[in-house]
Amino acid sequence: SLFLSDNYHKSWKGIFGEKDYQVTDLLKRGYKDFNFYVHTPTRTDPSCSPDGHDSIMILVPAPPIDESMSKQQWESFEETLVEQAREDVIRRFEDAGMSDFRSHIVKESVRRPSEWSSMYNLKKGSVFGLAHPMTQLSILRPGPRHPIVDNLYYVGASTRPGNGVPLVLIGAEQVADQMLADLSKAMEVTAPAM
Repeated sequence: SLFLSDNYHKSWKGIFGEKDYQVTDLLKRGYKDFNFYVHTPTRTDPSCSPDGHDSIMILVPAPPIDESMSKQQWESFEETLVEQAREDVIRRFEDAGMSDFRSHIVKESVRRPSEWSSMYNLKKGSVFGLAHPMTQLSILRPGPRHPIVDNLYYVGASTRPGNGVPLVLIGAEQVADQMLADLSKAMEVTAPAM
């Protein structure tokens, strides 16, 4: 499920875009001024949580690490952002009819940009790779083959077909197929004539 803001432009302010990027903008938004994704895997696989419980994954877009901040400043900002996002999500759930949601939380964990950065060596902790304006979606993302350097290929969230595990895996398969095809062609050209 997607929880969408009524204000599309404000919902992405501070997340993407170099010109208007201010991480502090995120702390000024209202609780309905951002978008988030909710997945409840127990609806299709009951083994994802104990009987009588639910497992809920919530993805709240977060800004990449602001490298102009000191590590201590960023950690403080990140903690405040996590606390605010948690409260805002709970309020949105309760607005949607999930009364007393807060008291039903048994356990929770949070992944922050700093953790994504240290765990997976993601530049600025950005799990989405490139920004998401219309000019960097779908076919407009960089292609998987370097335009100048032969035999240099890209795969991942910042290239086509796009971000998210399924699309990255599809992209990996496409790049592997392309590399094998290119290698096969190269071997045909360089094979000695008999």
